[in-house]
Amino acid sequence: MRLPTTPATTVLRGLRDEVRQHNRAGRVIVAVDGRDGAGKTLFADGLAAVFAEDGSAVFRASIDDFHRPRAERYARGRTSPDGFYRDSYDYATFRRVLIENGGLRAELGSGRVGGLSLRRGAVAIADLKEPVIDIDASGDGDLGEALGMLQKSPLGPTFGRQFMQLAGSGDTAFALQLHLTPHDPADRNYEVRARLDQATVSLPLLRVPAQQVSGELVGGVSRAAR
Repeated sequence: MRLPTTPATTVLRGLRDEVRQHNRAGRVIVAVDGRDGAGKTLFADGLAAVFAEDGSAVFRASIDDFHRPRAERYARGRTSPDGFYRDSYDYATFRRVLIENGGLRAELGSGRVGGLSLRRGAVAIADLKEPVIDIDASGDGDLGEALGMLQKSPLGPTFGRQFMQLAGSGDTAFALQLHLTPHDPADRNYEVRARLDQATVSLPLLRVPAQQVSGELVGGVSRAAR
């Protein structure tokens, strides 16, 4: 939403345009500094608002959101200049949360998901600010349970109409690798392998279910193949 044109917004738009001229792509961090009472908060709010005028994602944060606990802030005394300067803010957390590319990785030894036994799993998000999720897991369970989970997931329809009509039962061991970009559904790689052991497989194209099926069922999509 475009703000009303005023002398203040005109100045702020000029600053915004200068920032964008020197930073044409990627994440941009703008810091606003000044003495107490100088109007930093009002200025930062206005600058964030003009950056958001064209629909750009803007996150407005303040160092005041990263105060240390009271006991640490006042450890040198409530009126200590050194304490105010050195102990007021948790700069390490500030950098980790807002500036550095914080990530997440989880290693799973075992568990159960939707009736399936998970033998091994790993989930990795390299950058929490621009998340790309990588999942690598294996386990075993009933073929019908595994198919049902995939068909109900966002990945199901991408396998095609025939896959969505597939049904079955019997023991299966599965392995899956997923590379997902939540903000861009087209940017994804995945491969699912299921090893069948005397399973029953049903498909509307087949007049009767296929029984005692053993072998490997493979499905997936690769960006290189598109």
